[in-house]
Amino acid sequence: MSGSVGELLVLVPAGAVTGPISVTVGSQSVANSTDFVVDQNAQQPRIDAIAPDVVNAGATVTVTGGSLYPIPYQTTARIGASGCAWWGAAFVDERAHLVGALQ
Repeated sequence: MSGSVGELLVLVPAGAVTGPISVTVGSQSVANSTDFVVDQNAQQPRIDAIAPDVVNAGATVTVTGGSLYPIPYQTTARIGASGCAWWGAAFVDERAHLVGALQ
């Protein structure tokens, strides 16, 4: 495990199951309100297409691929060094479509 005041990097242990994540610092604990998903059969995320190819900041971009798992606070997207907010997801067969905007 490593981290800083604002971020922890932890290894998911063998045998972990889906459920909330909790962090304890000294005698104070906090847990998230949504389940962290542990999927023993999870596939690596895959990007098949991005559209459009060129946009201005603030424009909408659609990323199409597989195993993208658009779960709030667990799925992130970046364009270069900038984070993106995503607000929509649709699933067609095993493909996922994420729609978001450059922040």
